[in-house]
Amino acid sequence: MKTIPALIIAIAMTTQLSAWTSLENVQKQVLQNNKKLKAEAELLNAKTFSHKSGISLPDPIAEYNYLKGSPASAGNQKEFSVTQSFEFPTVYTRKKQLSEIHIRQSALEFDHHRQNLMVETGLLCAELTKLNKLSNILQVQKQNAETIAEHFEKLLNEGKGNILDLNKARLQRSMINNEYDKCMADLLGARLTITSLNGGIDPGFQDSLFPTVAFVQDEQEFLRNYSEADPMLKYFNQESQAAEKMLSLSRAENLPKFEAGYHYQGILGQSFEGIHAGITIPLWENKNKVKQKKSYALYTGAAAEDYRALKLAELASKISRLQGLKKTLEDFNKSIESMQGDTLLYKALMSGYMTSTEYFTEMNYLYQAKKETIKLEAEYHSLIIQLKKHQY
Repeated sequence: MKTIPALIIAIAMTTQLSAWTSLENVQKQVLQNNKKLKAEAELLNAKTFSHKSGISLPDPIAEYNYLKGSPASAGNQKEFSVTQSFEFPTVYTRKKQLSEIHIRQSALEFDHHRQNLMVETGLLCAELTKLNKLSNILQVQKQNAETIAEHFEKLLNEGKGNILDLNKARLQRSMINNEYDKCMADLLGARLTITSLNGGIDPGFQDSLFPTVAFVQDEQEFLRNYSEADPMLKYFNQESQAAEKMLSLSRAENLPKFEAGYHYQGILGQSFEGIHAGITIPLWENKNKVKQKKSYALYTGAAAEDYRALKLAELASKISRLQGLKKTLEDFNKSIESMQGDTLLYKALMSGYMTSTEYFTEMNYLYQAKKETIKLEAEYHSLIIQLKKHQY
C-alpha cells in the first residue's frame, strides 16, 4: 500500500502544470473563430452602407403623358417633363456629417462586442485555471482519503482498529469523491462553453497556474485612460454630437424645398416648352421637430455623463475589491504555510499523536484553506481581466 507522501510525489510527477501564458493565444483563436463576432462584422458592414444611403439628392422624375382628344378635331395632347427636387445645400452637408457620426458609432458598437467577447473568454480561462487547479488538489485529497480508508479497514481486520474510525474515513472519502465529481463536471461544462465561443473548436487551454501579476497602475491615471478608451463612452459622446447635428438638420429641413425642371406640351400641331419650378412652403410637416431634437440633445448629454459616472464608480469598486483580495491572499498564503502539511499530519496519525477526528479536522482545515485560496486567486485575476477590458 502506498503511503501518503509517496502518493503526493507520484501525482506531482505526473501532473503537468503550465504557466498562465496561453490566454492571449485562446483570445486570438476566439477572435478568428467566434461565429457571433463574424455576424457582428457583417452587421457592421450592413450598417455602414445603410448610413451612407439617403444623403444625396433624390432621383429625378421623368413623366410622359399622351392624351387622345375626342372628337378627333380636338387633336391629341402630348406632355413630357423632367423634374429634380432639392433642399438647401446645408441639409446635405448635415446629412453627410450625421452619416459619418453614425458610421463611427457602428464601429464603436462592434469594438464593444469584441471587448466583451475578449473579457468573456478571459473569465472562462480564469475559471478553467481554477477548476484545473482544484481538480489537481482534489485528486491528491481523493487519493489520501482512499489510503486512509484502506488503512483503517486493515486495522479493523487485524483487530487493532474500530468501526468508528473506519466509518469516518469512508464518509470523508465519499464527501471528497462527490466534490471531485462535481469539480470535473464543472470543468467539462467550462470546456464546452469555451469550445462553443471558439466556433466549436477546442482551444486546448490546460493551464492550472495563475500568473504572478499585480495591479500597480495609479488609480486616477487608470480611470482617465479607461475613460478615453472605453468604446461605449465614446459612443455616448458621439450620440451627443449626433443629436446636435440632428438639431441643425431639423432647422435646415424647416426651410423651403425646391423643384426645378423642363416641361414640354404639344397639342394641335403646336408645341410649348419651358422650365418648371416649384417650392414647398414649410407649414405643418416639421412642426415640433426642432423642439424634439433640442430635447433629445439635452438627453444624450445627460446620458453620457450618467454612463461615465456609473462606469467610473464601478471601476473604482473593482479596484477597491482587487486591493482587498491582494491583502486577503497574502494572509491565506501565510496561514497555509504555518499549518502542518499532509505529510506531518499523516505521520502524527500513524504514530498515535493524533486521533482520527483530529486528523480529519486538520486535513479539512488545510484543504479548505487551499481551495479558498484558489477561488480568491480566480476572482483576483477575473477582476484584472475586467479592468483590462479597454486594452483589448
